[in-house]
Amino acid sequence: MVRVTLAKGCRLPGHPVRPAGYTMDVSQDIFDEFAPRGFFVSDTGDEPEPVEPVSEETAPVPVDDEPADEVKRPAKTAPVDAWRKYAKSMGVEVKGLSKQEIIAATQ
Repeated sequence: MVRVTLAKGCRLPGHPVRPAGYTMDVSQDIFDEFAPRGFFVSDTGDEPEPVEPVSEETAPVPVDDEPADEVKRPAKTAPVDAWRKYAKSMGVEVKGLSKQEIIAATQ
């Protein structure tokens, strides 16, 4: 018998369904069949090395590609007033247009 910890929830032959992280004993035959498929957690110490956090001096500064005064395109579910504001910023005349017509005009 081999003591293993499951890497994923599964049902091994002769056992009920078990969740990931469950520790159990299995026969050598079951271990040999399912270990290469990644069913068990490896106890070989192959843990990933911790990553050093990025300090503020080396952290990249996000660059804004759009000018600050430009209005971003609203979601299709946004209120009609948001769409009017967006269309006006693009130079579209919105008087008398429905929300769907404004969306079509700003494509």
